[in-house]
Amino acid sequence: MKRIFTALGVMTLVCFSFYYTEQIALLARNADPLMQEILSVYEEYEVPATDAVLTEQGLIPGVNGLKVDLNKSYSNMKRLGEFNASLFVFEEVTPEFSSEKQYDHYFIQGNESRQSVSLVFQVENDNYLDRILQILAEKQVVATFFVDGEWVENKMETVYEMAKDGHEVENGGYDGSYAKEWLVWTNNLIESITNVTPKYCYTKYRNNSVLDLCSTYRMYSVKPTILTSNYPFNTVKKNLQPGAIIHLEMNQTTATELGTLINYIKQKGYQFETLASILSENGTIEK
Repeated sequence: MKRIFTALGVMTLVCFSFYYTEQIALLARNADPLMQEILSVYEEYEVPATDAVLTEQGLIPGVNGLKVDLNKSYSNMKRLGEFNASLFVFEEVTPEFSSEKQYDHYFIQGNESRQSVSLVFQVENDNYLDRILQILAEKQVVATFFVDGEWVENKMETVYEMAKDGHEVENGGYDGSYAKEWLVWTNNLIESITNVTPKYCYTKYRNNSVLDLCSTYRMYSVKPTILTSNYPFNTVKKNLQPGAIIHLEMNQTTATELGTLINYIKQKGYQFETLASILSENGTIEK
């Protein structure tokens, strides 16, 4: 028994010694003029996370923030021997209210803090597809295509090329609609071609049957911010905003106006992103 108490005493002393040494090192570090300078300014370089927003219309994702890692930043500057803001080390901070796993609400746009938009097309046949893909390639713009599973079965090579060119290919239903018996099949078919698992369903208008079905399979439902039809350029010009999800019909008017529309959006300072990018909370906003 005496040996046990002796061993416990030694262990206690060792633990206390480690704790005491760590506290001394911490005090010494915090007293270092370099750390004092870091502590006086580091908050100026942090970016708070932006919460997701839930409205009656649907969900707008938040954006992760940036928090300074004081220990790693100090170590970097200590090696240099002086303060240098470029050596700050950051870690991402997630929003308190996140859009992650919010399957029961429609995504209606990307975060307004980002100066980006997303073009969305529904593909059920080949009408105007080649021309639209050609324009996107010429303008170096990526888009998201919700493709019909029945069409994909006959156009696997086209789907492969679309994904290869940087476009996002998502599940647009099967034979014109979403159905339980075909949802997983179409997902697997697209994934086998693109090596990317589809994560979104799409509806131009509120459709709770789509929302309920896709949420069951842990897929997000998307509804466009801007819905265009016969006059896409004028419609977008009147309604353009940061984070907009822009629905474009596969028709002659879109094929005619798409190039001009892209030029206009670029002139307004917007970038083009796929849905997966514009709806992601990864990355941070500019201060």
